Amino acid sequence: MKFLDFLLIIVMIGLLVFSFTVVTNTLPGESIEYENYVANLTLDAKTASVAQFYPNMRYQNKMISYSISSECDTNKVNNILSAQEILEQSTILRFVQQEDGEIKYLCSEREEPSENKGHYIAGEGGPTGIVNTTLFSVITSGQVSLYRDERCKTPQVALHETLHALGFDHVTNKKDIMYPITECDQTISDAMIEAINNLYEIRTAPDLGIEYVDANQTGRYLNFYITIVNYGLDNSEDSSLTIYNGDEKVKTFQLGDIKMGTKKFLNVQNLKISGKADVVKFELNKEADDLYPENDFAEIYLKYE
Repeated sequence: MKFLDFLLIIVMIGLLVFSFTVVTNTLPGESIEYENYVANLTLDAKTASVAQFYPNMRYQNKMISYSISSECDTNKVNNILSAQEILEQSTILRFVQQEDGEIKYLCSEREEPSENKGHYIAGEGGPTGIVNTTLFSVITSGQVSLYRDERCKTPQVALHETLHALGFDHVTNKKDIMYPITECDQTISDAMIEAINNLYEIRTAPDLGIEYVDANQTGRYLNFYITIVNYGLDNSEDSSLTIYNGDEKVKTFQLGDIKMGTKKFLNVQNLKISGKADVVKFELNKEADDLYPENDFAEIYLKYE
């Protein structure tokens, strides 16, 4: 046999082996399913022990900015500052005045409809912007409107309405500052102080978590759909998701920025892995100060009928 004929046979055999390998790796093969992953959201976020408009309402930071309208006279400005001073002395909250603050204090006279004569509204307050992150109801803006002059020596109305702007609702205890009808002897309850401190001692940080995974494998190819959520109190920057076949790293996906209270969906088809994976692991890589690292991981296992 001539050398060229022998070389041609070797090349043909090599092509056949290569073709068989390509066909083997690209044919669909048997489709196998994995158990779905659903997050456990019973994390260690402290829930306020007093009434709030929504669960775990708070501003992003314990240093809360505010602005006071030029319509507010000296007496009302002093009442606002006195109310904030009471809160600063009682809790870990701090207030700083800015041109466009998170809490806006407004002052004006309010004429009541005739059927309400004899019952006047001294002020109103509450959150005006809220982001629901599932674990928290983050207040992005609040407003306090003061209509009448204070009739007590202490800033009862300004304090009551500021607490509304912090997300706290009315209570039934007549001696509590959050009772619907204001009296001069009402005070902030110990439960209210504890609730504020518990909420605001949680540091301002993101909390990325894997909420849901659905996956299947066809031959050597993994297909999956994953939902990633920022449950925390701040935006997450430059995050990534790494996939493992058992302990073998398969691929890392860059997720970019994920704002607090938002979700990112990733749908991946035909991700090549080395053989059948009994368990596939998903790991989020992000800031070290993530609030609850226990929701950074997810594992899915083969579903056996």
